[in-house]
Amino acid sequence: MNSNKVIKHFATRATTFSKNGWADNEAILQTILNGIMIFCPSTEMLLDFGAGTGVVSKYLIDKIPNIMKITALDISSDMLSQIQDERIQCVVSSVDNTPFHNSQFDLIVSRQCLHYVHDLTKTLAEAKRILKNHGIFILTQFVPLEDDTKQYWKKLMEIRQPLRVHHYSENDWIKCFIKNGFSLLSTERFTIVNSVARWTNQYTMISNEKKQKYISKLLNAPDSYKLKYNIAIEGTDIIGKTYGVTLVFES
Repeated sequence: MNSNKVIKHFATRATTFSKNGWADNEAILQTILNGIMIFCPSTEMLLDFGAGTGVVSKYLIDKIPNIMKITALDISSDMLSQIQDERIQCVVSSVDNTPFHNSQFDLIVSRQCLHYVHDLTKTLAEAKRILKNHGIFILTQFVPLEDDTKQYWKKLMEIRQPLRVHHYSENDWIKCFIKNGFSLLSTERFTIVNSVARWTNQYTMISNEKKQKYISKLLNAPDSYKLKYNIAIEGTDIIGKTYGVTLVFES
């Protein structure tokens, strides 16, 4: 992770991040809650890995019956400053070298964070260290619909998210976690509708040149890609489906 660039990037987005069109999406949040209620319903100590503005933490704090505390960890103090909930402890730290004790948490949740992390092996080793024996790790990530669309999806993401390190498919994430000592317990997929206008309105630092490059790449996608992602022109906007997955692992 290029920490300085990531910190600077999210400092500019902190005040608007929670309203980006997907951060508070109920369908996505529900998949995380489903994983908790099925596999870790008695959790008392929960860590939000890459918590950002705390949308996930705030959603879960009222919905988990036995929860004692949620700890929100993020590398960006600007993002964490948006939480302002005394029930949520905020910790500024990277995910690969945390200040926590061994076996401190029942559960780690991480939504749209790990694709920024260069050393996933180190990060997942750290997660195993701070999780209790047979602890649960719930990962939520946007992914390409299928492995055969990954390469074109990656080209688009390299424009949209230049700080992203990994362009993993669902299968890639599963293989990564299994390789690092986790066992897959469940998979739940979700779909949301996204648009160019929503993206550019949220990322106010985007240049017109970058926007046009993305639009060109999107409109020149193979027909098979456009079909699978429902790419369509709607007035002055371009819409399409975004696919994601919530994976539940046991350490």
